[in-house]
Amino acid sequence: MSASDLPDELWARVLELGAASAALGFRDLCCLAIASRRLRRLSLHPALWFERHKLRMAEARRRAVYEAEGRVVACRRRLTELEESMCAEGDRIKATAQELDSLERVRRASVALNVWQPQVVHGRQKQLVQQCTVPVDSRLSALHMELKV
Repeated sequence: MSASDLPDELWARVLELGAASAALGFRDLCCLAIASRRLRRLSLHPALWFERHKLRMAEARRRAVYEAEGRVVACRRRLTELEESMCAEGDRIKATAQELDSLERVRRASVALNVWQPQVVHGRQKQLVQQCTVPVDSRLSALHMELKV
């Protein structure tokens, strides 16, 4: 018994199974159609091509889903980075505001040193001014600029 003795229904089923299992691609089906008139006639059946097309479309949908999931993961990662950056920036702003407040007190104390005050108050203000090693005005302007940024 040779392959030519097999009925067309059996050959059609072989081609359908090959197309459905992805064992036969478009190129393979075209090669079979060129090789034999009988297989050409059987390969013209639209079910073969529809299965191949259906598989290709399912793969394209899967790829699209994977790409979308990848973009979601990347966006979540970026969101986490931005939240961490925002928290760090908030902490930095709080520290700058506290330092600005303390420098304002030092500046007021240095201005108050020029006015007559009781000795106790004068001593405390002098102590505040002496603790500041950097000139108050330059540090104040630097902190104002940092807060603006």
